[in-house]
Amino acid sequence: MERPTLPTRDDIYLNFDFYLPIFSILILPSEYSLTPGGRAPIMGMGCFGKEWDGMERPRTDVFFRGAGWTQFDSAGRMVIPTNFRKRLLEHYGSQVFVTQSFLLEFPHIVIYPLPVWETIEAEIRLQTDIDPPQKMALMYRLNTQGIETELDDKGRILVPSELRDYARLSSRVVLVGYFNTIQVWNPDLLEAFQAQVPWTPELVQRIQKISL
Repeated sequence: MERPTLPTRDDIYLNFDFYLPIFSILILPSEYSLTPGGRAPIMGMGCFGKEWDGMERPRTDVFFRGAGWTQFDSAGRMVIPTNFRKRLLEHYGSQVFVTQSFLLEFPHIVIYPLPVWETIEAEIRLQTDIDPPQKMALMYRLNTQGIETELDDKGRILVPSELRDYARLSSRVVLVGYFNTIQVWNPDLLEAFQAQVPWTPELVQRIQKISL
């Protein structure tokens, strides 16, 4: 079987929102890892260098599938659709980290189950391929625009007004499963994003190869 092409450093840097959830669960073949025995590498901007310092890596490979609609109440809370809520509570728990995306032209927000986000934080901390000022800027951006919260007994989470304004979210929004995260979109922006990446015959062929 033909080996898939790995993303370059520039690919990852320019499409960080795309690759972030992937790298939180990715296990690369041993020849791409610099760790002994081909163990799971650290997420990186093109560099897979250190191990997890003996820490036990939490499970982050349970994916969210499908989509669902919801809306905000007057307090800025939204109900997580049942299909996502059941999977979240069963496999990750009620705590989540909510922050902005990195698609500047198509802003949306991303809900990370807390174990997924903690894995990403640990990997960024150990990353040697990011200069310290860049690492600080990255974490400041994620944390100043993010909030750690949890589902209440009605399955709702609070999304601050700053995040809602950033993602241009009004009352009714669409949630989309994206690997081990849940993305929250303005429906018009999601439609525009999908139109920019058309469903081409070449893409269909590549997906067919994966499914085979």
